[in-house]
Amino acid sequence: MTVRRTTWWLALDGDKRVAITASGLVLGRGAHCDLLTTDPAASRDQAIVVAGAGRPSLIVLGRGRTRVGGEDVEHERELAAGDVVEVPGLRATVVVEDEPA
Repeated sequence: MTVRRTTWWLALDGDKRVAITASGLVLGRGAHCDLLTTDPAASRDQAIVVAGAGRPSLIVLGRGRTRVGGEDVEHERELAAGDVVEVPGLRATVVVEDEPA
């Protein structure tokens, strides 16, 4: 039996990918954010994407519009491979890779 390790990523336009970790990726305008937008419609801390036991989740932190797959997210949503996460000025696609452990 082969054990596999699953890694979840947020892929941005171009070739940039950032791994989704248990500590999370913060999206927003704040200088401390992992994924930064300059759009004034976004909050300093707009959302966080965290790795869970199975799939990652997006948690809305700010007041700006946060969407997944074209649908507004009010509080929290589990993510799947291929989901497109959008906050003002930023768009990222959820990617999953399985590798032998």
